[in-house]
This record gives sequence, structure tokens and C-alpha cells, in this order.
Amino acid sequence: MSGMRLNAITIFPIKSLDGHSLSQADFLPSGALCFDRQFAFIDSEGQIMNAKRSPAFHRIQATYADISNNSLTVTLADRFEATSPVTISLPSQQTELCQWISDRLQVSVSLIHNQDVGFPDDLLSPGPTIISDQTLQVIAHLFQLSLEEMRRRFRTNLEITTPAPFFEDHFLPRNSVTSMFSIGHVSLQAINSCQRCSVPARDSLTGESLAGFQKQLATFREQTLRCEIDLQHFNHFYRLALNTRLCPTSISRHVRIHDEVTFTP
Repeated sequence: MSGMRLNAITIFPIKSLDGHSLSQADFLPSGALCFDRQFAFIDSEGQIMNAKRSPAFHRIQATYADISNNSLTVTLADRFEATSPVTISLPSQQTELCQWISDRLQVSVSLIHNQDVGFPDDLLSPGPTIISDQTLQVIAHLFQLSLEEMRRRFRTNLEITTPAPFFEDHFLPRNSVTSMFSIGHVSLQAINSCQRCSVPARDSLTGESLAGFQKQLATFREQTLRCEIDLQHFNHFYRLALNTRLCPTSISRHVRIHDEVTFTP
């Protein structure tokens, strides 16, 4: 299938905070994108603090600079407070970052760091999450929300242009046979359709929940799922986008905007 292209690359350097757009990205040996969800917050019991557990994450605006293996500069602002943004460098100002975040979440947090694989939701599929631009557009229309709002709600890493909405579902294994697709010279395997949580149901900037979001999306997905898609990936239909793995035989670990996406059914 030709004509498909990589349309956008987004990493989330600090788990549950805002994303950062890139024009190109590298893969780690683990298959994760470099710098994606490399940092995360944990509570006093060592459990990861994320937006699923604390809607207060939505109030935090984060922008990034100087992202490298050894450092990260993040500027933070509170959408609900008329205070000046703060700029924090990691790892040197880790204590200041944790205090600032703890004040907003009203929970004491610590920062953890993993530059080998990051902190993906699906530990068995640490590759980038992937969605189609047309999928986002049709879901935005369904809920009468903007395309940008849909992007912020679903927080996927790679957005591709496709011939039709939900075309990315075709990349999923069929009859337990793994299929591969490529972005440029990077070979990937789609493992499953992402099981969504409470986060997409919330306004990305305020955290306010949209009543009936989960049920409406699940019903729409069930009604529009193509008959050739293997239903073993859908024990329920509140699923959208793909979890992936990097193929061990991939000849490249680098992608760029406008790279061709190729897939042979």
C-alpha cells in the first residue's frame, strides 16, 4: 500500500505531561523512541503517578528545550494560577521539580528516570504508538472537538496519513500471524490495539470529563470495524491506535517527517 506518509512525531519526555513535536527521531535498542516517557513521577509507595490516577496533571503546561541523554530543560506553568512559569533543568533541579509538581497534585512525588526503555504503559510493546490522521479527524468530528484536542487526548507518538480512517488496524496480526510495516527504513510490528483509559475522556487542558465518551467511542469502533480485522485484538472496543515493537531485523532506527509508510497485506 503506497501513498502513506509519516505526518507527525511527538514524544512525551515526562510521563503524563505535554508532548514535544519533532521533525525526526531515533529508536533506542529497546524499540522505544529516544526521550519518550524517559522520566516519570512516583508516589511514596513507589507507584507511578500519572493522569489516570490524578486529573490534576491536566492543569500543568510543559514545554521543553535542550533534550539530550544527560539533560532536559522543562518550563512549567499552572493553567489555573496567574503565576509566572518556572524553568527547571534535569537532573540538577530534580528536587525543585518534584516540589512544584507535588504542590499541584497535592501528593508528594519523586522522580524516576529510565533512558533505556522509558515508562510505557504496555511494557511488552515499548515501541511508538501509532494512529492515522484520518482516524483522529473522524473521532474529532464524532465528538465535535478540534483535531488538536484529539491529538492531545490520545497522546500518540507517530501520526501517519492513510487512505481511510482506522486503516492502521490493518497492520495488526491476523490469525496470529505477525505482519510488519515500515516507516522509511524502520521496520515495526503492530502488537495490539491500544486499550484506552480515562484520560481521552477528559478535556486535555482542564481535566473535565465528557460524559458518555467511553461508551460512545466503543460503540462507534464496534460499528465501523472492518470485517477483515481480527477480532482477537478486541475483547472490548474502547481501543484506538496501535502498540508496536521495533523489528530486530530493522535496517534503520531513524524516522523523519514525510517518510513513506509501506505495508503489504
